[in-house]
Amino acid sequence: MTVLVVNRSQTEAAVLVELAGFGPLSVAGCWTVADDDRDATNSAEAPERVVPQPNHTAAVTAMGEVSLQVPPISWTLLSITAT
Repeated sequence: MTVLVVNRSQTEAAVLVELAGFGPLSVAGCWTVADDDRDATNSAEAPERVVPQPNHTAAVTAMGEVSLQVPPISWTLLSITAT
């Protein structure tokens, strides 16, 4: 399953995803799009300025729970599998 986390805040956020009824979970992958400059964009001169980066904070913390940290003004894609 896939969860999209959008952080519109100007501060980092702790996120807890609770998924009851799926059994044991594992994080298949987690990627974040963010930049220290909130107005950053890709351009012809810098086409890779803002690209998805691995987010290594995602972890299974308990049965049916995954926690992660998301940076300010970011989009994070969390891929979870039931094992």
